[in-house]
Amino acid sequence: MSNPLPSRAALAQRFVPLTLVNLDREYPVAPMAHWREPGDVRAHRSNHPAFYGCYDWHSAVHSHAQLVRAARWLGEHPLSVALEAALAEHLSAETIAGEMDYLARHPGFEVPYGMAWVLRLAEDLRAASLACAPAATAALAPLEAHAAAALRRHFDKLPVPIRTGLHNQTAFSLGLALDWANRHDAEWAPVLRGHARRFYVDDRDIPFDFEPSASDFLSPGLAEADVLRRLLLASDFERWANGFFTRNLEGVLVPARVVSYSDRQLAHFCGLNLSRAWMLRDLAHALPEGHALREAFLRGAAAHLTAGWQDALHSDIMVSHWAPTYLVIAIEGWDMSNG
Repeated sequence: MSNPLPSRAALAQRFVPLTLVNLDREYPVAPMAHWREPGDVRAHRSNHPAFYGCYDWHSAVHSHAQLVRAARWLGEHPLSVALEAALAEHLSAETIAGEMDYLARHPGFEVPYGMAWVLRLAEDLRAASLACAPAATAALAPLEAHAAAALRRHFDKLPVPIRTGLHNQTAFSLGLALDWANRHDAEWAPVLRGHARRFYVDDRDIPFDFEPSASDFLSPGLAEADVLRRLLLASDFERWANGFFTRNLEGVLVPARVVSYSDRQLAHFCGLNLSRAWMLRDLAHALPEGHALREAFLRGAAAHLTAGWQDALHSDIMVSHWAPTYLVIAIEGWDMSNG
């Protein structure tokens, strides 16, 4: 594509200040809580001393991962100092102990989406060269262990996958969990691969005509394909894709139009275009050169990235509290030199 994107450093200089503000912004908040007794109703930061900002818990978690990754883009820019200070303040032994206290009383909290992002945050911290990363990694370890255990219970008991374009979608969280388990849990990884096969490998002729739903930020169809491309042999994935992507693909190849940045549901399209962009790109790269789907997916990925990157930088809290993370993921795998 003719790529209108600024440099990664220029993009980070636009979204990192918004994220730093949102990390410390306790209200407005959507707590997504299941309160069992009057004592549970406390100030949000009392329950969540690490992840109280960014409107909701899961967004606070993945916004920390966003900053860890953005640090590589910023280099020696002055924002790097504020970024690292925020990570050190939020990801301490004391704040994570407070989170664990809440989870002891609410073990099913933020399963699967938020806990899958905990695993991604832990992985990003391990790979980071930030001075605060080793201490933050150690502090996060109890929450990382809780997340893995909670997700294992969740996937084990699912009779069928949840096929939405929202937080409770099975495929997206399963993919993040599998990425983590492949590196850190040799026992769990094959179990997750078995769940992925059980949930998705027999799927055929998915009707992409029904995508998107107006509140989607993930594509149900692309997300399950994105899981299977992680585990199937190349020839097996090609054969599966040939039987899966057989019906009107316009629903996922044409970018969605954002009609509201302030509506908490309709603003989800600000991330949908970006999650489609990275999934289409990664699916294309899992297919052989010359495959018709590969070329269509690469064109679709470019169109979605072009359409979506500016939306993710909107300053409204319904966008800024989460969409920059999706922008980072979409941009990271893109060859900025070739457009």
